[in-house]
Amino acid sequence: MKCVLVGYGYWGRNVLQTLLCPKGNAQFEKPDSSQHTPSTPILAPYTQTPLAPAHFDIIGFYDSNLAQAQAALEDYARLRTRQGQPKSATPPRIYADFDSVCADSEVEAVFLITPPHTHFSLACQALESGKHCFVEKPLATSSAQCAKLQQYAADSAVVLHCDHIFLYAPAVQYLRAHIHELGEILHISARRANLGRFQRDVSVVWDLALHDLAILDYVLGDAFRGARFSKAHAVECAGFGAIADIYGDLGGIESSPKHDSHSFASIAIHASWLSPIKVRSLFLSGSKASALYDEMNPAGKLAIFPYEYDLRDRAIDANGMSAPTMHNPVLDSHMSALEASIADFALQISAGRARQELSSHTLRVASVLEQISQA
Repeated sequence: MKCVLVGYGYWGRNVLQTLLCPKGNAQFEKPDSSQHTPSTPILAPYTQTPLAPAHFDIIGFYDSNLAQAQAALEDYARLRTRQGQPKSATPPRIYADFDSVCADSEVEAVFLITPPHTHFSLACQALESGKHCFVEKPLATSSAQCAKLQQYAADSAVVLHCDHIFLYAPAVQYLRAHIHELGEILHISARRANLGRFQRDVSVVWDLALHDLAILDYVLGDAFRGARFSKAHAVECAGFGAIADIYGDLGGIESSPKHDSHSFASIAIHASWLSPIKVRSLFLSGSKASALYDEMNPAGKLAIFPYEYDLRDRAIDANGMSAPTMHNPVLDSHMSALEASIADFALQISAGRARQELSSHTLRVASVLEQISQA
């Protein structure tokens, strides 16, 4: 499928490298079924379908900054050489403007890796011209805009895919498949921080906290649908919404009827652009076990801590419990999360339709982001 990469900043470089040098295509081996955690329905069967360079043939680049577009063209040639690929007989072109991209009948798909405030207008134009669209998160800056884009895609019979990348992380896939093993969820805490990248068109909530909200919506499913957020403390720095502390609860989940308490599982999310240390952690505390997902831990990104007893059982002596043992599940890592997301985009195009469950997920996350922003 012939495509154009639109936007060549920090993330655009990762997308280009993934399109040209997919890890799974070079290293894919069918996982050992005794250790492999099957992909869950929402994303199946991407884990069995490695991305190949042939899925998307890059025929051009566009960036409003010409120097960035030229850098993309140079990196394209360098990456092909590094992969041992022959020199392209027809190298990609640089488009003068986005109108030219949409007017080119040869272009079948576009990858929109541009600032969030441009997503709605660019995606509208691309979808209405009949192009499949892969859009960096957030899909747009309001749930209403997201809904309109999905309707435009349906009207044009093309696929619109928003890259909520962590849904494709092996640790998150494992949590989705095994969340019941944690028992009743009692508390959720997440921390996502780094130094920059500062953005004026969205706050740190729409940039970083979005990832944790997307993960929770995906992993918890119906249990997250009633989540309520009553407090969001924000800190501005030089005009940027740089820090946010978000508090809430799983409003639809109460203690079991056999207990006389009526507390809801609590949620605490910290997001910051002002941290010199990159942090990507999510802790789920359940009545039977806890789980720690630490994206920055190379020794084991996911750790499970099973308890001796169910903490909701009033008959046990919690003081006599021994410390839980930790185990690191075997995770399928033959593809990067970005590669898996792009591969899923390709699968949806091949199927001739977007995944409805993913479209609904994108709308729910946008609605929660709005709720938090207004808290």
